[in-house]
Amino acid sequence: MDFKNTQNLMEFILHLDKVFDGVRVVDPVSEKIVGVREKEEISNTSPCHQYWKNGAHCQNCISSRALNENDTFLKVEYNQDKIYMVMASPAKLPGKNYVVEMLKDITE
Repeated sequence: MDFKNTQNLMEFILHLDKVFDGVRVVDPVSEKIVGVREKEEISNTSPCHQYWKNGAHCQNCISSRALNENDTFLKVEYNQDKIYMVMASPAKLPGKNYVVEMLKDITE
């Protein structure tokens, strides 16, 4: 997805917030959260993988893969006693490439 500016990207994310339990913009290269739209507050200085509370970089990082292959990828991830579907899709801004991560609780 190509966006003209950060404002366009954030407007897009507002629409996704109605469908997903969490939406955030990450830079998989630096492993940092650029923007957060989740029910749980996570500091923008936190590593993106901190959400999963596994203490390390995700072995199956679909955000890096989405950025490298310029495509959208899905995975299932566990966080304590919940199961999440995670979708990662590249988001291009002028001069910078990010990934939009969308999380949906599929425990039930």
